[in-house]
This record gives sequence, C-alpha cells and structure tokens, in this order.
Amino acid sequence: MSKNKKVSNNRFLIILLLFAIIATAAFFAYKGYKDRQVLKKPEPAVQVVDGQYINDAVKKATAEADNHVYGGYPIPKKNQTVKILKNTAFTVGYCEKRKNPLWVGYRYDEKKGKNKLKRPSGFKTDSRTDSKVKTSVYTNSGYDRGHLAPNAGVAFRFGEKAQLETFLMTNIVPQTPILNRQVWKRIEDVESELANKFENVWVIAGPIFDDDVTLLKNEVEIPDEFFKIIIDEEKDRIRTLSFILPQDVTGKESINEFFATIDEIEEKTGFDFFAPVDDVYEESLEKLLPEMIWK
Repeated sequence: MSKNKKVSNNRFLIILLLFAIIATAAFFAYKGYKDRQVLKKPEPAVQVVDGQYINDAVKKATAEADNHVYGGYPIPKKNQTVKILKNTAFTVGYCEKRKNPLWVGYRYDEKKGKNKLKRPSGFKTDSRTDSKVKTSVYTNSGYDRGHLAPNAGVAFRFGEKAQLETFLMTNIVPQTPILNRQVWKRIEDVESELANKFENVWVIAGPIFDDDVTLLKNEVEIPDEFFKIIIDEEKDRIRTLSFILPQDVTGKESINEFFATIDEIEEKTGFDFFAPVDDVYEESLEKLLPEMIWK
C-alpha cells in the first residue's frame, strides 16, 4: 500500500471517530435536556414561598383599608359591632359598648432620624363616637392612657395632624404604667427599627377582654391583655411577629417571652385576621409561633 493511501485512510478514521464522539455527546445532551423538562415542576399561578403567599385579594383588601390594615379589616367571629374610624396614618375598629378600640391598624415605612415634634399637651374626645369618652375617666385611676397607634412613630413619619389624631380617646386603652412605659414601649421601638431595616411593616394591635367585666369609673372596660401583630412582606412571602401581653408584667421581661400564635389571638379576640389569604396558607401562617425578632 502506498504512503499516500495510508495517510488518506488515517484521515478518514480520524474524521469518523470525531463524528462518533460529536454524535454521542449530542445524544446525551439532548437526553439530559428532555429529562430536565420532565422533572421540572410547573410554575404556580401565584408564587409560593415557605407555604405562605400574597395574592391579589390580599393586596386589594389592604388597599381598600387605606393601606393601614394588612389583609383588610379583621372580621368579627363573635357578635361584635365595630365602628370603622379612619385617620391620617391609622384606622380604628371601635366598640361603643366597651368604649375601647378593639383594633388599630397602621403601616410604617422606612424613615431614619428622630422625631422633632413635641408631645401634645392632652387627649381629646372623639366626636365621631356615641360614647364620647373623656380623658378625665383615666385621672387618678391607676391606669395609663395607652396608645395603640404610637405617638412618636406616627408623628415622625406622618406629621403633626397625624400625631394629634393618636391622642383621640378612640386610640386609647387602659394600660398599667409598667406595661405601657416599658414592655409596650419596647415593642413600639422594635416596630420602628424593623420598618427601617425592611423598608416597611404593618401593625395590628388591640385589647383582649375576658368574661369578667371590670370598668374604669363605671365607663371604660379594662382589658385583661393586649395583642400586637407585626407583618412584613419579603418578596411574595408573608411573615409575622405576634404577641400577647398581660397587664401585670414586671417590666423586666424580654419581649420574646410574649410571643404567641395568631391562632391564639384570634381565639381570644374573636377576630379573623388575613381573611383574603387562601385557607391552606392562612392556617400555616397563623399556627406559627415566632422564635426571634427578625435580623
């Protein structure tokens, strides 16, 4: 066999080998692609993260509540009549019978700095109510006039008009001095810090009453406990921090000691929170017990 013929045969074998290698690689690449297509899960209509999600109904209900109350107004499970009172920075669900707000909802956006507005000199009766509770009911009672929508946080973010509205008696509940000035105040500070860290948070807060009715000067019912729910949206995930605080705190407790589930709060208050969330995910959200303040 001639030298030229040997070279030609070698070239042919090399080309044939390369073609076989390329064909084999192409086959396995295609097979892998098809396998991935079979294994890939279809995208859900609404993104689900950690079993909780934000749907259009949640967004709509929040918007209809002036973006103050996350997921819309709490729905009474018990026979409770609630009067909705709208303010600049917060909304109140008020009870004429108990002469108390049953819940207050507000949203904090990120805003760093310090409040420069002075504290108003006094509280005012809210003329929108039939009960028209006066500030004098609290005088020498042993209870503080406790804010549900905070004075300082609202004043700093929304201005003087909004601050003055926090001093309406429809935003005020009887709280023991230690609770109001120490533990409750620390949670208010945490709300503000979380809003600055995560851009915004919503808060729903209110009193809890048992069946043993005690009145302040035969007028305002004294709550036995209080609840607070802090809500944050992280992408399409809802996360919450929820608390139940008794009147008889010592003031030395960590706020983490008062973590509670939303299910517990609903049981004690008779309200259904976050009703627009799909039932499966609402159940998952509301049974979770917080473990720590978000970092």
